[in-house]
Amino acid sequence: MMQDASDECLNMEDASSRVYQRVNFAWIGQDVIVGTVLLGCAFLYDIFWVFVSKWWFHESVMIVVA
Repeated sequence: MMQDASDECLNMEDASSRVYQRVNFAWIGQDVIVGTVLLGCAFLYDIFWVFVSKWWFHESVMIVVA
């Protein structure tokens, strides 16, 4: 499940880099896209450890660690 999400994030980043490769001001759009993708992946990662880990490991990892 998490592997699919990380693969999707990498595919989106790769596609955006191909689109912006030919433009002089590409770094502006690319930075925004990369930042959005990374924040989205971090959000999914956090959702996994807070909510999904409860079903996967039979107890919430966040509560055990805290």
